[in-house]
Amino acid sequence: MYFKNIIFAFLATSTSVLGSPLTDRQENAVPVADCCGCDLTVPGYVCKVPDPSGCVVPAVVCPFEPATQIQCCCCDPSTPAIRCQAVAKDDGCFCPAVECPFEWSPSFLPISV
Repeated sequence: MYFKNIIFAFLATSTSVLGSPLTDRQENAVPVADCCGCDLTVPGYVCKVPDPSGCVVPAVVCPFEPATQIQCCCCDPSTPAIRCQAVAKDDGCFCPAVECPFEWSPSFLPISV
């Protein structure tokens, strides 16, 4: 009986200790840049972390030919945002070695890539 109490006390202590760092990580989670819209001046898609008021982008589709082009998406630390441009499949995609301060996925683009 005494042995069971020691085991339960150990388990309760270890789960609370192990649970603490996870709570900190959840509070300091990396933002997600899932607010994507077309910038016709480039032209290309720009994805950024949405404002607290929500994601407001114009309902415009960027020119893109999936049969011959790919979306080349690179981090733009000056904005900060991900900028995507349609490039020929044969040209490839080359980005500067810059780490963005947010998470991003090609699935956030309003197109099928």
